[in-house]
Parts: sequence; C-alpha cells; structure tokens
Amino acid sequence: MGLDPATLNYSIEERSEAGRIVARGEMGEAELTYRLRPGGRLIADHTGVPPSMGGMGVGTALVERLYALAKERDLKIVPACPFVEDKMAKHPQWRDVLTA
Repeated sequence: MGLDPATLNYSIEERSEAGRIVARGEMGEAELTYRLRPGGRLIADHTGVPPSMGGMGVGTALVERLYALAKERDLKIVPACPFVEDKMAKHPQWRDVLTA
C-alpha cells in the first residue's frame, strides 16, 4: 500500500530556538527538526520517518517544506542531518538557501 505525501497533514511547531516540521497521517508521524541560530541560520539536525512511511517520499516532502520555510523567513539552511544534506545536493533549485 502506497502513501501520497500530499495527503498528509503538515505543521510547524516551534519553541524558543528549536522547531520541527511534522507530517501526520494514518500511517504515523514523521518529523524534521531544526535549531534557529543568530545570523538567520537554520540548522537542520534530524529527519525521522517511521518504517510505515518509509520510501514513499515523506522525508523529501519535509525537506521541501524546510526549503519553503527558509525562503519565507529569509533564512539560510545548515544541513547537519545527512538526509537533508543529500536531498539538498540532489535538488539544485534548493541550493540558494544553503550555507555552512
């Protein structure tokens, strides 16, 4: 049984200097966590997708929303999470928000 990431409910939850983008659906909850730092930097530090949602594009959809968040708030992404780093490298259109 497949899962269409577009059918999930996405939200952004932030507290102080940390946040997460969450995808919720019948098959579980996935998240991409980040920390906000001075100078407009957003450190993407973890992507977690449960096995029930794995391999269906949910992680990529979370990174897409991370990119949109960075563009909307004029932030630069530091991809500390290997998954985020890999996805950003595979999508050159997202590189305009990358920084070290």
